[in-house]
Amino acid sequence: QVQSMLNKSPKGIPLPVLSPLKNNITGSPDENSMIGDWSMYNKQIGTAREVPYPIILKNMRAYFDEEAITGKENHLDKAFIYIEDSAAATIQLLSFSPQQMEVTVMSNSATQLILQQNFYPHWFYSNGGDKKELNPYGINFMSVPIVKGDNHIKITFEPTLILYGMLVSVSTLLACCIWLFAGAFKQSSLSSQQQSPDP
Repeated sequence: QVQSMLNKSPKGIPLPVLSPLKNNITGSPDENSMIGDWSMYNKQIGTAREVPYPIILKNMRAYFDEEAITGKENHLDKAFIYIEDSAAATIQLLSFSPQQMEVTVMSNSATQLILQQNFYPHWFYSNGGDKKELNPYGINFMSVPIVKGDNHIKITFEPTLILYGMLVSVSTLLACCIWLFAGAFKQSSLSSQQQSPDP
């Protein structure tokens, strides 16, 4: 029964839909009690209510409080990525993966592209030029400045410090393995020399 529910999850990494977050499908109470909230499996970004994920990032609870949801700008009425001045721009999501996405925006004025994802270090964007860090927006989201006209935006997650840390860890592990194997080989050689009879 659990497997039949999990089989409803899309294969691979689908292109997220650009529809309001409140339209994201949620599971029935019975399904959610068995497998956890369906938003963990539907492979769409965003949820209309707070979900008890294993890790709750800073400001997530503030976003889901009543004032944030029913305030002047209701983010649940917007897609996970949208234009601040949507009347003056069109957006198209070209590609998507957990660490990278490409978006084109045609805008009649300078505005912002809003990414409804928790603001976190190591996110960068480029818009036909140099790579820059994403800007914080609102309670806990990220934004990219948009210029008038055509914009081709690439957003990437590049945790350089984490990659360096992994490289140091792997190098240290490799050095320890070489040292242990060298010591074991030396010990084996000494043992075999001691056991061999004198001519």
